[in-house]
Amino acid sequence: MDLKKVGKFIAELRKSKNLTQDKLGEILGVNGKTISKWERGINAPDISVLNHLSEILGVSVSEILNGERKSIIKIDDITDKIKYYIKKNSVKNIKISIIIILLILAIFSVLFLINNFNQFKVYKVSSDEKSNYVIDGYMILNQKRNFIIIRNIDLRKKIDGTSDEIFVKYLRVVLYNQDKVLYEVTFGNYEDSVLINEYLINRSIFLEENIGLAKDKLKNIKDTNFYILLEYSEDNEQIDKVKIPLKIQKDYANNKVIY
Repeated sequence: MDLKKVGKFIAELRKSKNLTQDKLGEILGVNGKTISKWERGINAPDISVLNHLSEILGVSVSEILNGERKSIIKIDDITDKIKYYIKKNSVKNIKISIIIILLILAIFSVLFLINNFNQFKVYKVSSDEKSNYVIDGYMILNQKRNFIIIRNIDLRKKIDGTSDEIFVKYLRVVLYNQDKVLYEVTFGNYEDSVLINEYLINRSIFLEENIGLAKDKLKNIKDTNFYILLEYSEDNEQIDKVKIPLKIQKDYANNKVIY
């Protein structure tokens, strides 16, 4: 028997019970100095007090004599450990689930921004202020369809009654981009020539382009070489032409995260 080990074990158990050496000696009917000698490994507890000592300290006699607790696995301890690990793993799984959900939301947000951010654009289409013609319209570009809508082509009123007035029997309106025809419409072959505005008034140009089915012509439109060409004849013989340069100006785009 290792007296030092036994003494140290008794001291640890006594302190865990909040007992002084004198108090423990009083309970056992021995002197406090006797307890001190046990704990210092000078003497071992007498056999007459071992049972009582084991009850007070909450251990068995054999554990006191061995100077350590027996490694007995209790069902309650196992249950407590299982509950602890289940709880710990549950918290861990919740954290992992939250991280996965946040990651999925981040991925969808990025994909949404890639697919939609700055994908809807509206441009104002107009003629130059120096032109004899007033043109008012819009070009709309989005993910599925592109549109050009020109609502008005009008010879300026200041031309009325001047030599610049144009009378026609035949009129062809062609929308060009980079010298490629986007749209055309023809009016005419009337008996009497009329002022060109009588052909143009309330006439609109509407051009729709389905993305994927067409060659995305409208997305390539720039101010340079984007124009309307008027071909007309006053006598059904000589064809005259007027080129009206068009300018585009961005009016709206969904290029802001917060509006």
